Parts: sequence; structure tokens; C-alpha cells
Amino acid sequence: MQLPNLELITKSWFWLEQHKNDEAALGQFADLLIANKPSLAKYKRKIILFLQKIDYVDLLFNGEIGQGKLEVDGVACCWLWTACKNKAGYGYFCIEQNPIRIVKSNRIMLFLIDPDFDIDSEEQACYRCDNPACCNPNHIWPGTHQDNNSDKVNKGRQLTGINVGNAKLTDDQIWAIFDDIDTQQAIADKYGVCIATISKIKNGEHKLADKTKSLPKNQNTRSLQGKNIKVTEEIFTEILEFHKAGWYQREIAEELGLSKITIGNVLNGKNLKRFD
Repeated sequence: MQLPNLELITKSWFWLEQHKNDEAALGQFADLLIANKPSLAKYKRKIILFLQKIDYVDLLFNGEIGQGKLEVDGVACCWLWTACKNKAGYGYFCIEQNPIRIVKSNRIMLFLIDPDFDIDSEEQACYRCDNPACCNPNHIWPGTHQDNNSDKVNKGRQLTGINVGNAKLTDDQIWAIFDDIDTQQAIADKYGVCIATISKIKNGEHKLADKTKSLPKNQNTRSLQGKNIKVTEEIFTEILEFHKAGWYQREIAEELGLSKITIGNVLNGKNLKRFD
């Protein structure tokens, strides 16, 4: 009797690491996964690419390297995602091309191993290890939004007050954000709010507590046109990685807080000045 996908992937970690460049072998492995879960069939080519982008070398939660074991001192090891990641460290993978569909890597792993989990499910992929780049199937479990939040509270990771993504900003903070020339994601992380809030402020759409004043409309040229934003080597590499993963220029621009013009210039080779 064939092993279930969770056990199949878990027991094959060393083999997967050794055969990452062997597409024929990975294709046969994907067939085993599909045999257990037929709904994976249309994603066979993507499964092969997905498995190639994971580092199966056993890295412990605390960053120490294990000794060729699945567990060291009873602590299971993380398998790190090596391709595109967002600012929070979560891996992303293009699961479909027409139309483009980008899904978190932990969610794809859950889709592979859980016979009842659907890629379109409202359930979330929750972490036991709290490592956003981890793809170890033993560290990922399906749960509701409430389950995920409860897990954060239990682990002391739930943000409160101004650190919450929908926390209320003061007018002084809103003006500071409006003038900030950093990327939108970096600003969002700095103030503990979601990137949509930063975008509204940059577009002059966010309301101020002082009703006698308002943000200028469409005055986000300085930050969005990239005139004062230096495309560092790190940003340049991120743009190329997101593009390789199948992201649209608009999606890359929104993720990095840059203009589509800047993204286009990088991809067209027009922004090749020496990095700082």
C-alpha cells in the first residue's frame, strides 16, 4: 500500500534534496502524489518546479544545522523556501499561468499533503514553527482565521495597539508616512499597519482626525515615480525574482512600493547603474 502524501514527502526529504535537478525523477515522484490526490494532476509541472525550490537540508528552528536527521534532540527541522519571498519572509509561487495566480508556498505544501485541503479553501496554512519560509509539511496545519489568531495569542505573537495592521494612526504619523520615501512595505512594517493603509495615505485618500485639513490628492509622485528611491542591488534582485515567478509588473510595483515605470525600466535593462 502506498504511503499517504504527508509521510511520502516526509520520508523522502533526503532523496528530494539529491534529485532536485532531475526533472524526470521528480515527475515520477509527482505521479505518486497525484495517485493519492487526483486533484493535483493538472498541477504536475508546477509540483516539479515547486519541489525544486525547497532546501531540504535540516535547519533547526534556532538556526543551527542538524546532522542529517529529520529531528535533532526531538526538534523537527525547517525546510526553507529558496525562491521569491515577501518582506515578511513568506514564500510565494506561481501555481497557474493563465491567468497568473500566486500562492504562498506553505499553502501549496498543505495542498500537496492534506487529502481534504483545497487550494481555494478559506482555511489558512498555519505554522507550528512560526518560520514563514518553512515548507516542512510537519510544521504546517490547516486552520481557520480564528485558529491562526488564537495560535498567535498563545505564542505571544499577536500584535496589539499601534502594532496591529488596522491600528489607528495619529495625524502626525499620517503626515510622516505621506512624506516617507521608503517602500510602502517598509513603511507598513515600521508603523505596524497594512500596506493598503499606506497606499491610501500616499494617494491622499486617508482621512485625518483634524477635519479642517486633508492630504493632497495624487501627490505621491515623489515616492511612486522612484526619483528619490534608489534601486539597490537587493531591490533589483527582488524585482527579477518576482518576474521569474510570473508576477505582473503592477503586482511587483505594489509589493515593493515602486512605480510600474521603475519596474519596467529594470526588466528592460534601462536601470543598470552601479548599486550603492
